[in-house]
Amino acid sequence: MDWTINIPTLMGVIAPGIGVVIWLARVGERVATNAVHIEELQQHKENEHRDIRLEIAAVKAQVSILGERLNDIRLEAARSYVTHEALINIERKVIEEIQRMEKRLEAQLDRAIEGSRQK
Repeated sequence: MDWTINIPTLMGVIAPGIGVVIWLARVGERVATNAVHIEELQQHKENEHRDIRLEIAAVKAQVSILGERLNDIRLEAARSYVTHEALINIERKVIEEIQRMEKRLEAQLDRAIEGSRQK
């Protein structure tokens, strides 16, 4: 058995070894670059989530304000506008008061007529 190493055999073993070392170095570089990109993307994602949360809070505040304004409008409408039943009640009261005034006027006219007859 001959353990002699000749140059072509040595080159055949060393060249692929050098290739593997270069390949591993490049892979390590890509891994480091990817790690930086991943961190940048995570930061960007966190910023986007923060912005979205702020926008949601702003929309909720606007909805709350609009709800309060709607309640104010409902309250004003309840104060300003009269229901159909309320109008009927008011009309009935006005008619009753006119009838009472009519009776009092008739009573005064009757007294006036009787007073003029007695004279």
